[in-house]
Amino acid sequence: TRGPRTLYSDGKVQGVRFVDSDALYLDGQKLVLVSESGNGPTRRREFRKEADDVSRILQIGANLSSSSFIVQTKGGVTLRFDGTNGSAVRTADGAIIRWCVSRVADTAGNYIEFRYNQNGQGEHTVSSIRYTGHEVRDANGNLTSDRKPYASVDFRYEIASRPIDAYVSGRLIRR
Repeated sequence: TRGPRTLYSDGKVQGVRFVDSDALYLDGQKLVLVSESGNGPTRRREFRKEADDVSRILQIGANLSSSSFIVQTKGGVTLRFDGTNGSAVRTADGAIIRWCVSRVADTAGNYIEFRYNQNGQGEHTVSSIRYTGHEVRDANGNLTSDRKPYASVDFRYEIASRPIDAYVSGRLIRR
């Protein structure tokens, strides 16, 4: 998720501006850049959480709007934030305000997929969770076989009687 820069960790206070230099957060913690390599679509940036829990966070892509993220926890769980299944939440003008998890996989290859609905104004809801999937990846992380999930939970929501409006860097977020 995009978030503000702080005096403590950045030396300045600055809100979200929807630019590549915006601060990034995961689980409410600011991400700290530890390395960067490549350029263009193959650019890889590695982050850690400010209060390091040994999770490895990789951003892959030329810029924030075209990037995907992979989080590898110390327990071996891999979380993908890749924009599939509606998981890149966009404002009305198309700027990404947050990336939601699209897939969680364990070390045995079992995975869960998350699918989202968006209102086109920066808000999202989970539409379904599909579980019981299985994947096999080669040494380079490429998918070599896949058993699609056969079980799922679908969500239905009531429409709020009155929307809640907020603004981030001049962009409307409507819930």
